[in-house]
Amino acid sequence: MKRMSYDEFREQLFSVVEKIKTSIGGDAYFHSQLPCEFDSMLGDAIQHYIIEEPEEVRRLWACSIFSGAYGHFGAYATRGAMIAVREGSVEILMRALIAASIEMRGIDDYRLSFITLSLVHHSAVLLGVDIGGLFQQAEVYSASRGGLKGFLDRSDHDKSIQAMGYHQWDSPAGIIYWPELEQAPAGWRIKP
Repeated sequence: MKRMSYDEFREQLFSVVEKIKTSIGGDAYFHSQLPCEFDSMLGDAIQHYIIEEPEEVRRLWACSIFSGAYGHFGAYATRGAMIAVREGSVEILMRALIAASIEMRGIDDYRLSFITLSLVHHSAVLLGVDIGGLFQQAEVYSASRGGLKGFLDRSDHDKSIQAMGYHQWDSPAGIIYWPELEQAPAGWRIKP
């Protein structure tokens, strides 16, 4: 993957958000088919963010993310946690974790992201990943300093998806995290 300039990154991100808005509507991405083309597009944007050096450039990029995109990063983090388990991919899980840290920049209280972080954490457990190592590595790329560590400092119970009101469900399409299976988005329960 070749490096992008700051302007190219911003243009790509803007393009993805606009495609989401015009194709399926602003907030509909979260509930759309799992996975979908927008997961790949946002995953690519996050990968470009990861490969940027030095850290100051990443910080500049994170600061440039416009308010309309933060929610999409949060949606990607939730969706990515499930896709990572379905595909057995630690790389996708890392992108989901970084997306959650980017979302934290756009909200007043980073603790609101703990639901998303609990889903990523749960997926890490299912994949047998060293959770401390994963979060430590993600902290290097984190757009919100300290938020990831703040989550890890919680008790095991307080990091669980059950403490956040979620459950793990199995469906024909794969794993789903949702309070009640019947209320989970239909596109998450059926194979594309």
